[in-house]
Amino acid sequence: MKKLSHKIRVKKRIGGRQVERKRTLPLSSTQGQRRAMKKELQEELEELYQAYLNPPSNIWKEAKKQYYGYMNKENSLETLYNRKCVLEKHTKQWDDRPIETISYNDVLGLITTLESNKHEVLKYIKQVFNLQVDMRTIPSNPASKITFPKKTDRKLQAMTVGEITKLLTYMKEVDHSWFSIFYVTYQFGLRHGEALGIKFSDIDWERNHLFIQRAWKKKEKIWGPPKNGTSRFVPMNSQVREYLLKLYKGKHEDEFILPRIKKWEGGKGAEVLKEIQRHIGIKLTNYHSLRASFITHLLRKGQDIISVQEMVGHKELKTTMGYIRLDGSDLQGCTDKIEMDINIFDDSEQIQENVISFPTTKKSSN
Repeated sequence: MKKLSHKIRVKKRIGGRQVERKRTLPLSSTQGQRRAMKKELQEELEELYQAYLNPPSNIWKEAKKQYYGYMNKENSLETLYNRKCVLEKHTKQWDDRPIETISYNDVLGLITTLESNKHEVLKYIKQVFNLQVDMRTIPSNPASKITFPKKTDRKLQAMTVGEITKLLTYMKEVDHSWFSIFYVTYQFGLRHGEALGIKFSDIDWERNHLFIQRAWKKKEKIWGPPKNGTSRFVPMNSQVREYLLKLYKGKHEDEFILPRIKKWEGGKGAEVLKEIQRHIGIKLTNYHSLRASFITHLLRKGQDIISVQEMVGHKELKTTMGYIRLDGSDLQGCTDKIEMDINIFDDSEQIQENVISFPTTKKSSN
């Protein structure tokens, strides 16, 4: 099999137990880079060894600090901040407890009381314990056997072309304050945080496309890249271009394209959307359905799925494929491609469609 990358592995025996650290570097990495990575892993194991020889105060608060320090070496500040927020919010009551006194039942009791984010909280707690196991401050991870069924994927919802047209036409006619938000979100297939972040400077008027490069991270309350970490271009048609030029009139290029509405910024767009849908008599959908409708309508019109994947910023093709079945069009017309221009019936044959004849029975007379 062809080698695709360099795997760097370092092992060290700590307290009678073999501890391993490994990283993967691209095939294009230099020998110097591989040596530097190996040295970094050796230093990491040496830190664990010294911590084993001179164990720090083994209370939960200190264990979290060690975990944050370890995570800081291989994760972004955004990821580290998110994990810190989760652990500080949900496990602060353990801060002064010796880590060896926190049991399976303690962790299970905490997780079962949570209404949301159970998997995320459990994952980070397990990671804190795993680091302490590596440092030999505890013999085993008390949370290792706690599992929960995986969350089922959120059911995708989309509007038909007729429904989205009826929605936007009504909003335009009544001069609804949310029209520009729903219209632009649909026309570019934007996520909520991305729609909040687009500016007039992101529009390339010569090439007729919008550059999606930032998104508002509601949980962390910071601006960051789009969901999959990469920016993308989305083309705009002449109608959208004309509308954006109208919005741009008298504005500075560094201004946001869409209005700042407190309810929208707070993630309450679904409430407004459903209120309008009820009023005009179409099915109720969530806010994400604006983006989902953009995807399904492009696929229905015959746009190739790879282009759609790039336009909407899906990291994996299977995510885009999940939208194909929303309107039941994935199989429609498939067999048309194998129709043949031949007469398969005799001239004398007559074809009657959708007619079923049942034999009649004559009632016997007594």
